[in-house]
Amino acid sequence: MNKKALVMLYFCLVGFVLAIILFYGSTKDHISGGETYYLGEKEVHLFEVYQEQENKIFFIEQSARLSALSASQENFQSEFESKFSKYLEGTGLTLQDYSLSYKTENNQMTIIGICSKDLEVKETDFTYTIKPNFKVVVPYSVEDSENLFV
Repeated sequence: MNKKALVMLYFCLVGFVLAIILFYGSTKDHISGGETYYLGEKEVHLFEVYQEQENKIFFIEQSARLSALSASQENFQSEFESKFSKYLEGTGLTLQDYSLSYKTENNQMTIIGICSKDLEVKETDFTYTIKPNFKVVVPYSVEDSENLFV
C-alpha cells in the first residue's frame, strides 16, 4: 500500500472523530432546560388535555339535558336557563356566553347553544382551545321523558 495514501487515511479518520465530538458536544447546549422526554410523552399529555376538555363539553351537554328535563312546559325557557346557569358555575362559563335557540317540532324540543367564549388550556408547549357548543333534543311532553336515556 502507498505510504502517502495511508497518511491521508489517518488524517481523514482523525477529522471524522473530531467532527463527531464537536457535533455531539454542541447539541447539549441546544436542549432547552435539560428536559428529557420519552418518545410520545408530549403526545400523551396532549391527549390527556383533549380528554379533559371533552369531559367538560360532555358535562355541559348533560347539564343542558337535565335542565331541560326538569323544566316545566309553562315556563320552559326561563326555568331551563336558571337551572342551566347553576350547572355552568363550575365550568368558568356563564349563561351570557351562550346564544340559545329553541325549536319545538313533533313533541320534541331542540335546544342549540352556541358559545361565544372558548375553553382554553395553556401549556408550556401548546395552547388548546375548543368551543363548548351543544345540541340537545328532549321530549317536550312529560310522559315521554323516561324514554330520553334509552
